[in-house]
Parts: sequence; C-alpha cells; structure tokens
Amino acid sequence: MTDLRFPFRNVTACLVLGLALWLAGCLFDAKYPDPADSTQSYSTVNLDTLYPAGAAAESVVTLFQPFQDPSLGSGGIGPKEALTPVNVKDHVTGKVVQYRLTRQRFGSWDAGLEFKWNYFLLKSNFLFAADMPDTSGMENSSPTLFQRVHALDSFTNYFDSVDAPRIWARITTSTKPGAVGVAVRLSAGKDSVVIQQVVANSPAGRAGLSAGMVILSVNDSVTVGDSAIERFSRFSGGDSGSTVKLEVTGPGSNGPKTFNLVREPVAFPTVMVDSIQGIGYLSISGFTPNTVDSKSTYTELRDGLLATRGFPVTILDLRDNGGGSLDVAMKMCDEILPADIIIIRQLQRRFDESAHAPLESEITAVATAGGVGEKAPDGSRRKYLLLGNGHSASASEIFLVSIREGADAPLMGIKTYGKGVGQTVRNTPAKGLSLVTFLKFTSRSKLDYHLHGLVPDYPDSSDSDSLLAHAAQKALAMAGRPAAKVSAASGYDVSRQAAAVEWNRRQGIRPGVTDLEELR
Repeated sequence: MTDLRFPFRNVTACLVLGLALWLAGCLFDAKYPDPADSTQSYSTVNLDTLYPAGAAAESVVTLFQPFQDPSLGSGGIGPKEALTPVNVKDHVTGKVVQYRLTRQRFGSWDAGLEFKWNYFLLKSNFLFAADMPDTSGMENSSPTLFQRVHALDSFTNYFDSVDAPRIWARITTSTKPGAVGVAVRLSAGKDSVVIQQVVANSPAGRAGLSAGMVILSVNDSVTVGDSAIERFSRFSGGDSGSTVKLEVTGPGSNGPKTFNLVREPVAFPTVMVDSIQGIGYLSISGFTPNTVDSKSTYTELRDGLLATRGFPVTILDLRDNGGGSLDVAMKMCDEILPADIIIIRQLQRRFDESAHAPLESEITAVATAGGVGEKAPDGSRRKYLLLGNGHSASASEIFLVSIREGADAPLMGIKTYGKGVGQTVRNTPAKGLSLVTFLKFTSRSKLDYHLHGLVPDYPDSSDSDSLLAHAAQKALAMAGRPAAKVSAASGYDVSRQAAAVEWNRRQGIRPGVTDLEELR
C-alpha cells in the first residue's frame, strides 16, 4: 500500500498561499464527523494491528496526557496512572511499536501543562508524527512547539486565549468584515443598480434601506448608465469602521435620499442563489455550521438546490472558498450524489481511547439515496457545472472532486489550491485553540490532489465577470440550448448581468429566490 504520510515539499509556497487563504476565509476543517451524526454511510478498514502486550517491540513511544480537574482545588495534583503498554504493528514500516501512556490530573493549569497537553495531542493524532521536531529547549512553550511543527505542516496551528475566540468565530460562523449588508441586481433596463436584499440588523437594515431601492451613487460617484454595476463594484468596498455614502431612490424613500453607513462585520448566508441566461447559479462561500436564521451552509444548499431544480443546468461556484467544516461538506455532497457513490476516501491517524494508542485507518464515505440535488423534476439526473480557482481549497476541493467524479460534473476555471489534508480542532484547557492535521484525502478514483490541486476540464483564466459569462455559455451548451445572442439592439448584456451576480458572490449574499425569473 502506498504511504500517504509525507511532509510538505514546498514549505514556503504553502506558508505564503496558506496565509492568503486564511485572510480570504476559513482554511481549516472541523474535527472528523461522528458517523452517528452524519447522513452518509462509512466503511472503515483498520490499517495498524494491535499485538499482545508481551510481544517484542522494536521501539518505545512514551505518552503523557495531563487533564485539568478543578475538583482537586488550586495546586492540587492527582496520582499518576500508568496504563498497560500497548503494542502496535505499523502498517507502513511493518515494525512493532510499544506505546506507554501515563495520565495525571491537575487542579491548576499553567503554560507547562498546556505545552504537555498539546504535545500529547500532536504525538497521538498528527498525521506526520514520525517527523515531529525535537522539543528540547522549548521551555514548555506551546507557540514555539507549533511554530516548529508549522514548518513541517503549515496547516497545524495553535492560537492562544487572546486569538482563539476570533479564529473560532471564523471557522464556525459566516460573519464578513467591512460590509453594509445588501445584495444588488441590474435593473430591467440594465442601466442602474437595484437593491435586491437587505440583511436584517446590518448597517443597511438599521438605516432603513429596502429591496427595490435604486442606488444612484456611491461616495458621490454616479452608478447609473451603461457602466452602473462596474462603478458600483469599484466604489462600494472598504474596511470595517469606514463610511460609505449611498444615494438611493425608490420604494419608501420619497425621492432621492442619502445614507452614510459605517461598514461592520455582518453575518451573511453562505449560499447565494441566482440565475444567468436561464441557468441556475449557486455560489458557495464556505462550509459553515452556523450562518444566519439558525441555518448552516448545508441547509442553505438544500434550499438552493430546490430553488434551482427547474433549470436544465446549475452552476456550482466555489471560487475563493477556502474550506470549512468537513461534516458540512460531506452532507452537501450527499445531497447531490446518487446512492452508493463514494464521496471521498480518508487516511486517518487518531488516538484510540479503547486501545490507548494512536492508530491509522482508511475511511470511505458513501452517499445515500434521496438527496434533493440528485434528480431533475422529470426524474433524470441533474446536470452541474463546477467553478474553482487557486483559492478553492480543503473542503472546497473535497466537494469539487466528489461532484466531478460522482455526478459527472465538469470543472471550469483554474487549478485549485491543493489542500488534501484535514485538521481536528480542539479547545485547550488554557482556552486556546489547537488545529492538528490528522486526515489525508483521496478521491473516489484514488486521485491524490494534495499539493497538486484539481486541474479543470475547461481551463479559463479570464477575469471573474468574464469567467461567469463563459460558464453560462458552457452550461447552455451542456443543456443542448443555443447560446444567447448579445447585441446592443436586444438590450441584453450578458457581461453586465454576470458582473451583478459576481458582485453579490463577493459579498457572500444570497439574493431572494423570487427574483430568479426577473434575472433571466
């Protein structure tokens, strides 16, 4: 069997692009889903073999696992508990390794115990544990420990109690900084920008903006005429705390009215539902357990799949989606793939609580029947076109490769990032956050895309607006329909419509499904 455990080959590239992806969105996967809580079925093959304790071992690994126990009181220390040694035959080397685990409880917690807690987490779960760095001279510093491991695997990280809440929020919620909380569309005449949706309790929502209003200018720059959407996109962006000036008119405004809105973090939906040229369009900006209105990206996708069910082809756009929850991604794949189709294959290294030793296994996730995205209204299989780019990573790549191979959906755009590993996310006793790589993914066809990325079936390095227009044309061809003619006489400009859809995608906002007909 091929050894899937290997260190990152291009550390510098991983660090630089990893930082870029981190700034764009959540790069990490949540801990591996519990099959009891999942809709998919799983098959597991244990790779490492447990040997009798008395068998001869070729090497010994000592493990120390500290626990925080407030019942012991401040400064209290419980007795050490030495468990029976466990012998494990490594499936790659064929050697027998003896693990000797000792546990101890502490009433108080300090930096030294936090270091030992994290060191145990790494030694017992880290996929590349055989290459763990020497800990001598670290002075019981968890940040220093993870800095050394980070050089080996740029996705394994530690955040202290100051940064942990912010990072956790980025992993588990869909809050976007620097937003005012509106989605827009082009008017029927294609010469003005119309507010299509306002997010409740956002700066726009509190100010009284409403759907149907026309945006006349942004920061005194006129947003009407042939270049309305382009000018709006150019002048509407900014950081949280900065002010944007909008002049609007329309329902409820009693003539032109000016709003000065302060940009702030706004919780958005993560699935945007739209259409272009009679083709369904779903933009997926994350894989998030908690979005808005007590939803998740999974439940949002279900709604979007139902809303676009009548279209001959639906575009699934995962450009700039840096990943998120593995559990959410698996459920989303299951809604589209036919029954018994493999979603993804995983090599997992995890501490086995019953064996008291780290063990490796292969887990195969398989789709089940009844997904809302499997079939069209006439009973035929639904058709999809996938979009990805160099910032599509992690859970995005799981989704893309699963739908491409399992639902025969072609991929368009440019090569994806190439993150085929997943992290377990652990809250530490010191209220920090540890993310440790413990999974490696390969596709249904056993494609190893880690560090390589997914190569599109239809390469297209055009700018975002043009790519979306090209995708609509490709989807029409997939549906067996002629491409829409674009002319000044018809007053129908595909590129401008694509620009409006693209702006909404970048905001992470889902326009109302009732507007799909109008957007055709």
